[in-house]
Amino acid sequence: MADTNRYDGILASGNEAPYLALDTIPISISKEVRADGSVLLKSTIPLEPFPLKLTERLLYWAKVSPGKVFLAQRDHSQSGEVAWKSINYNETLEKVRSLGQALLNRKVSKEKPVIILSENSIEHGLLALAAIHIGIPYSPISPAYSLRSDNFEKLSHIFRLLTPGLIFAQDANVYERALK
Repeated sequence: MADTNRYDGILASGNEAPYLALDTIPISISKEVRADGSVLLKSTIPLEPFPLKLTERLLYWAKVSPGKVFLAQRDHSQSGEVAWKSINYNETLEKVRSLGQALLNRKVSKEKPVIILSENSIEHGLLALAAIHIGIPYSPISPAYSLRSDNFEKLSHIFRLLTPGLIFAQDANVYERALK
């Protein structure tokens, strides 16, 4: 059984993060019980500075470790061999900036976001990061809505709700029926 510590009524295991002992983290929580029975817990310790955008970390690591792998995926070749395809921080940043500009040129916006019809891939990740970098919403749509549907009713509903300015499909042949 794992050693446990109690902090203001919250149970924490000392083995969750081997690189950080939980008993060294200052914890101070205020508790508010509302008339409707809901309980609100709030840290009384102010937040430390944090990046305004997720991609600030990409900018940082592209400067500190430009050659380190950032994104990778298994690549199945025609011969059946499995290899890895990867992209490092510096290449990622260059592509994110280029894709971000391309999105701006295509006039995507908060009202006309990006929709991604694709399984997880490096390209999917790059497009998502580019949208985040320029502050445009994007929505990855489950491939099941595009590949397993007979009437595409749910996909049509999503499109009506989001009014996309750009639809990305990793493989147009795979998603052809849904795109039509």
